Amino acid sequence: MAVFQFGIEAPPHTLEYLADLLREEANAFKAEIHRENGEFQFDFTPGGGGASSSWGGAPWTLLGLPKIEPKPEADALFRKVGVVRVSDAEATEHARRLADVRHATRLVWRGLMLPAFDRAVAAGQVRLYARIPSPLDDFQGLPADLWPQLEVLDWEHGVAVDLDGTLYRSIHAVDSALPSATVQVERSSPIANGGVSAMPDKSGGQSFKAQDAVLVEEMRLLITKGEVSSVTAAARAVTSKAQKLGSEESVVERLRRAYGRQYPTRRNV
Repeated sequence: MAVFQFGIEAPPHTLEYLADLLREEANAFKAEIHRENGEFQFDFTPGGGGASSSWGGAPWTLLGLPKIEPKPEADALFRKVGVVRVSDAEATEHARRLADVRHATRLVWRGLMLPAFDRAVAAGQVRLYARIPSPLDDFQGLPADLWPQLEVLDWEHGVAVDLDGTLYRSIHAVDSALPSATVQVERSSPIANGGVSAMPDKSGGQSFKAQDAVLVEEMRLLITKGEVSSVTAAARAVTSKAQKLGSEESVVERLRRAYGRQYPTRRNV
């Protein structure tokens, strides 16, 4: 909901309007915002040296894509993708499209959608719930004035941290118009349509990928603050909070590998 001069509020932007804005800003042939999961989709037709292509994903994923340098370095003039050589024109067009996608996503998601969400929370139109501090704790309602103080670490799984370092996990947004928010919260979507329930794996056991993703962010926080000296040490520090299937060492290794997938480096020890 955009607020204009003199405090006059315009009607909320429709998804169709926002999708059209995405298309225009990205110079795309077509753009969509999927209602079921909130993902953005961009479709491009051939032109400028590039073939038809599509870009899609959650807004935070698109903004996190690595920047591509359109002008190749000398040792990459004859780079390959599989067995197909990529021309300089194609590489340049690919980089331009990515830059346009990021620009459009930043404008619509950060410039319009997030501020509208912030205002809805402040006005009490949306209520927030989270598990604090363990992913196994019951959901607790969050006061509206707490939301601006939280730093979101993981939009996918709804993980945020406050100024004191307390983690809020599996954050859910619930429409205040619902008759019983506490009943609906288990069925509502987290702030980024990601849950933390364990899903059965192919072996018939439990997959702890979602819960581990939360702990990975806690590991990241420990490493960033310098409280631990390695990924393994960070994994050991949060092992007690992890779902266990096997020995403690196997849990440490599972968390270490999960961290490596989320934050790949040449060496994760």
